[in-house]
Amino acid sequence: MDFSAFNLDYGRDYLLPVFTAGRFTEEAGRVTLPLAVQANHAACDGWHVAEFFRVLDEELAFTAAPR
Repeated sequence: MDFSAFNLDYGRDYLLPVFTAGRFTEEAGRVTLPLAVQANHAACDGWHVAEFFRVLDEELAFTAAPR
């Protein structure tokens, strides 16, 4: 499942981030997985989300690296 947008209305007091993943696909030797994050700006901002994806990218690259 690919998607371009996702929205849940949990209300203003819900502070936990919501992660939504689609179906992974493999094409030309590359695996992709759509991942959406919805977060309350009172709990985190764009920097936190960007940092999450940066660390996730590092961890996945390490996991996929040949040993």
